[in-house]
Amino acid sequence: MKKIVATLLLDRNDNYVLEDGSLPRRPQWDKALLETFVIGESLSEDGYNMVGKKLKENVFVTHGEPYPITIPEINALADIILVTRSYTSGKGKRFRFNNFEKVLSTGQLEIWRRT
Repeated sequence: MKKIVATLLLDRNDNYVLEDGSLPRRPQWDKALLETFVIGESLSEDGYNMVGKKLKENVFVTHGEPYPITIPEINALADIILVTRSYTSGKGKRFRFNNFEKVLSTGQLEIWRRT
């Protein structure tokens, strides 16, 4: 059975979007991590609209089951989540790890699997 791996950028308080609408500060290596998983994949229209120009040239839009980019897609489809932790923290929209357990934490990278 193929496992679906998603990437997710969170601050130290599990926020994926901060109060001002911005994303947590991304470590330099995180964009390369996202590209590794997304290039050549089919994304939902919402997921496609979230990625940058470079990635839009290397992904497809599907109306079937997409590679999970959005929070609802990650919650519904991901078997494994690679979480990049920003050193910043604040208030915002929190990701809830319902049905996931942390299996590894090393510096700014965590691995969570569906329970």
